[in-house]
Amino acid sequence: MKITYSNKYVAFIDVLGFTDLVYSNSNEKLEKYFDIIEMAFEIFKAHKTKIDKLAISDSIILVSEDTSASFKLLLESIKQLQYFLARRDIWVRGGISYGEVFFDTSSNIIVGKGFINAYLLEKEAKYPRVIIDPLILTKLNLTRREFYDHFNGQPHQFITNGKLIHDYGLHNLNRLTEDDSIFVCYANTIIFKSTIDSTFLVNENEKDLDLIYTHIRKNLYNSQKHYSKYLWLKKYFQEVIFEYQYLLKDNDRKSYYYLENSLIAFSNL
Repeated sequence: MKITYSNKYVAFIDVLGFTDLVYSNSNEKLEKYFDIIEMAFEIFKAHKTKIDKLAISDSIILVSEDTSASFKLLLESIKQLQYFLARRDIWVRGGISYGEVFFDTSSNIIVGKGFINAYLLEKEAKYPRVIIDPLILTKLNLTRREFYDHFNGQPHQFITNGKLIHDYGLHNLNRLTEDDSIFVCYANTIIFKSTIDSTFLVNENEKDLDLIYTHIRKNLYNSQKHYSKYLWLKKYFQEVIFEYQYLLKDNDRKSYYYLENSLIAFSNL
């Protein structure tokens, strides 16, 4: 086999608590995980811009071309995948990097500095999030604020589910999580589906955000081993709820009050 490297964006994503899924008395959650991966990969196939993909047990690898449009599509795909999994109480941690990579999709062989960078970066994420290698900002010649503005657009676009990068509340100064990494924002999709696009419900009585609250409440005090992970999740959702509430206050009073009640509930966890 001849190995020819090319520069690409690479995401390495790991499912948290996968061992518990495998050793569980029921395969239901494990089966749901693989169902979601299959569904997400089918959705990715429909994209005009190619994203190469590979799933091995608890690891998910996504590779996109070296263009700004491909990188943006990679961010959107990861955000969508996190959303689908979070609804099922399946949380992932990962890293996105850039560099030389060889990926033979026919034989599922991947190697290269870009892949290793993403693999190592996943360990730095700590919490249920997919962080972005700062070297990507250097490559794009963008400061962090310029990076946010470029991929997130203006504040009014956030409430149409357009936000891709979490910006630690730059627009509302309500910061609860540590400002230590740049990462893909997925909480806004859950909030969007629960407010503006409120026809999309898990069932006729429960919204996505209510479901996430239930997941966090169930898991937060389950063990010391997972406490920091779910405490971070609680704070992350509080930040994004607060921002959405701020942006909706003059436009959608019904959603505003729903989010106010949700914020109180998350704060009291």
